[in-house]
Amino acid sequence: MTIKCRVYNASSVELNNEVMIQYKTEGETGMCSCSTPTLKKDTWTELCLPEESFGSKVIPTSALLQLRAEGITWEDTYTPHETEEEDTQNIVFENGKDYRLVNDSVNPPLTDEEYYESLSVLRDILEGFGPIKPPHRDDKKQQQSLWRHIARKIGRDVKKPGCLKSVENMVTGRTGYKDSRVKWRKVMSSHRHAPVPTKFETPEEKTEIVSSVDEGKVFMEIYHRAMDRFPGGNCDVIVVKHSMDFASKQGFVCAYRNFDGTPCIHPARALSKGEVEKHRRKLLPRLSALLSHNSPASWVFNSTVDDAQKDDNEYDTEWSSIDILCYRAQPQDKDCQPFARVHQYALCKNWYSFMGKGDSDSDTVVPTPLAQAVLNEVENTLRIGRPEKFSEDETDVKLSENGWEVSNTGYVFPLILNDSLYNPAAAVGSKRKL
Repeated sequence: MTIKCRVYNASSVELNNEVMIQYKTEGETGMCSCSTPTLKKDTWTELCLPEESFGSKVIPTSALLQLRAEGITWEDTYTPHETEEEDTQNIVFENGKDYRLVNDSVNPPLTDEEYYESLSVLRDILEGFGPIKPPHRDDKKQQQSLWRHIARKIGRDVKKPGCLKSVENMVTGRTGYKDSRVKWRKVMSSHRHAPVPTKFETPEEKTEIVSSVDEGKVFMEIYHRAMDRFPGGNCDVIVVKHSMDFASKQGFVCAYRNFDGTPCIHPARALSKGEVEKHRRKLLPRLSALLSHNSPASWVFNSTVDDAQKDDNEYDTEWSSIDILCYRAQPQDKDCQPFARVHQYALCKNWYSFMGKGDSDSDTVVPTPLAQAVLNEVENTLRIGRPEKFSEDETDVKLSENGWEVSNTGYVFPLILNDSLYNPAAAVGSKRKL
């Protein structure tokens, strides 16, 4: 006999994998589980308990419905089951019974506006633009401060029971119903701290800058970003920043990494004067040649490279972004504009259909020979290698050994590494300059 029940989704969100059927089979002590169909809003969905599982009969009296979505609850029928795990709501699966899912009256689901603002606030903190530091994974007090700050930013009442935990779970996707894996290019296009190169008013301004480049009196930031990577199914996101003040022959390298859901901040490691001088001799002549032969309203040189990956589970990928930002001096604040930007980003034209819409040939931007020469010299000089090699520490770039692990932040990653967090000793206003 087939055991059935019905669920009506009266909540404000569609549920995909947030409701599971749990059951026991004869001779086994552990619980098995299977997903339910998508529970569309304002719709009844029939759920069936399997009669057999892996060749063993299912015990109908042991079946449960497990809800793993914050902001939603079972209407009237919810009482915690004795074996319930954290962040779940289990009720007994009874044949012929109807169940309803409704918004939690105390901590309802985040609206789209609340959700995306939460991601932006969290990204600000990971980048070093927020009023607080990212919490260490073992510091519960700091973690509470983080989620209290985010909850207040989106207008939630932090005094309500469970508010902070529900916001955390919905934002990080632990028990949520939204996917915070927003493609990095979409994030960068609307990023509130994205670099915007200077627009020049007169030819004399450009001549003056080229002279500064030739004299080595410039400041350069070079980002290598490996975004949207889940090789083998495990998150492996990398953001590396080299900063060099060629006039003073000082520089550093810092990084953010997230491997398998464990975010780690690697604060600044100083580069030797010899390293900075080598980079100056190699990079600035290429940059000078590029700037001298171009006279648009602004020096922005975008280009693309094709990435052969077919989905985000592949190991050997291109860098998602190689971003070279040039300033007259060390940026004085977050609004300081670079005078030039050379940016190469990867296109994924071979994606499987389930990955969504991929890039096409019409998205290709061919670099000019002089811009490509700058990009080539960056790779030849820094010798950072490809993302997979960097991830396996098969690179000439050495990070600080004083890295510290951050508490879970879901799939929210920084795109910019601000000195206030990643190199506070070099931040403007500190006692020691870069």
